[in-house]
Amino acid sequence: MHEDAGYDQALAILKEAADSIQLLFTDVQMPPGEMNSFPLAQYCANQWPHFNTLIASGM
Repeated sequence: MHEDAGYDQALAILKEAADSIQLLFTDVQMPPGEMNSFPLAQYCANQWPHFNTLIASGM
């Protein structure tokens, strides 16, 4: 994973490994891209309801 990975890369990883993921841990301040962590969390909740989600901020 790259330090500057954003929504697109996160979504690709999630789609590939969804069956083995139990927790989505994401930062509010995702790198620039199509979306931030809130829409990503909502998308995951709709697609994979078995995911638990934790959204954090280091601000």
